[in-house]
Amino acid sequence: MLGLGLSVLLLAAPAQASAPPDLVAAPDSARPIARVWLRGVGLDEEALAGAVAARLGDKQILTAGQVAGAIDGPVALCHVTAQGGQLTLEVILGDGRVYQRRIAARAPGGERAAARLIASTLASIEDETARPDRRDGVFVAPYSSPPSVASASELSPAIPSATSELSPAIPSATSEATNGAVSGPSPAITAVESVRGPSPATATEPPEPAAQRSRGAAPTLELGVALAGGPVLGLGAPPAGAGLAGGGGGLRIDLKLRRGLLLGAGFRGLVRLHDGLALGRFRGALGLGYLLRRGAFELAAQAGPTLETWQVSEHGQPVTYTTSSASGASLLLGGLARAALGGRVIRSRVSARIGGYVELAGSARGNGRVPQIAREPGLAPVFVLGGAELSLGVEVELWFVLRRARG
Repeated sequence: MLGLGLSVLLLAAPAQASAPPDLVAAPDSARPIARVWLRGVGLDEEALAGAVAARLGDKQILTAGQVAGAIDGPVALCHVTAQGGQLTLEVILGDGRVYQRRIAARAPGGERAAARLIASTLASIEDETARPDRRDGVFVAPYSSPPSVASASELSPAIPSATSELSPAIPSATSEATNGAVSGPSPAITAVESVRGPSPATATEPPEPAAQRSRGAAPTLELGVALAGGPVLGLGAPPAGAGLAGGGGGLRIDLKLRRGLLLGAGFRGLVRLHDGLALGRFRGALGLGYLLRRGAFELAAQAGPTLETWQVSEHGQPVTYTTSSASGASLLLGGLARAALGGRVIRSRVSARIGGYVELAGSARGNGRVPQIAREPGLAPVFVLGGAELSLGVEVELWFVLRRARG
């Protein structure tokens, strides 16, 4: 009888002895992170979550124990520890990549320092500038606190002994065949199942449809259209060109490629009025640079060659004038370096940067001289074109997603 009872007990036990940890499907490395789980040791988790949410407004921020449903996008687990005046961060992604960072931080305000570290690390992961420290991580989403494991003394009352309690707990095979009923799990099996925690079927996030994965994938090609305007200041090289050189605006078209590579082409027009004359300057430029995005901020930097022409008029009609440089085509050759910084407003396929720009440029004629325009020979110049110039102003750029990474 003892042998028969043990056989029936083994047949009634579930096929899996223990439930695997709550694993989340590996995200596409090119997709932006949509949900961030936080675990803080030595920190106020509520204050940490608030500081992280203020810096990562486009992501869902959760702490251990919060309820989480399905979400369109990859998920990251950030485990940060404050100890001995240092913050240690470990970021684990679903595909096993692990990123580790460590910085010095004072005890007061450690949550804000940790939030800045988390935000910068996730941004470098999303734009693929960070390299993983390991690739053997295991992502376990902390839907709830880890269940406490009952001790052997707590389980012993529910587990029948092999001599006296085994036979009454398990019906015989003859009685089951006669009544046609299937017996439920034994008390021993019920006790073991009660400490397993949620099964993977109920805790794991469901897979996302292919259409949702495509919408959330990181852009690989974007078209930017920028409008800018502001004054241009001569830096005094030559000295006669110091001061206001004009004011106006421009239009630029940019292409953002993979890894932030930026290609641009722009047109700018300037006007200056002085001594009854109007000077119009028209410049074309090409640019090569880099686009950096960190949360709600965007920085675009470019440098490249320029080609500029000009025209002098009075009451709307061209006039004759003299110039200190050699005669010939009214062209200036030069180059520029510019940077634009602003805040981002993000939608599904369109984003906008609103901010300012600063530009340093230099230009001259083909012989290396800067034109100085006067009404007649021997008179003081009315306008000085080119040389070293500084531009400051406001800029708005719209970005349109042309292609995304395959989800």
